[in-house]
Amino acid sequence: VDDYYAKLRHGQNFMRHNERPIRPPGHATDVFADAAVAFLRKQRSAQPFFLYLALTAPHDPLQPPPAYRQRVLKREPG
Repeated sequence: VDDYYAKLRHGQNFMRHNERPIRPPGHATDVFADAAVAFLRKQRSAQPFFLYLALTAPHDPLQPPPAYRQRVLKREPG
């Protein structure tokens, strides 16, 4: 991802819900985590399942959400 808010890679949107392209608002990490939590909440089966959520935001470009950035700047000015 070139931008974790636009969620584009080389100007292309690769975000999908099934096969349908989507453009959800917000930071990619929040979008993916919210979708995973929604999926978990819908599970009613007694059968175990595996959910693997690999977040890409630890990689370049560094674009923390503004609230997190402000917390760090408060703690570590400059």
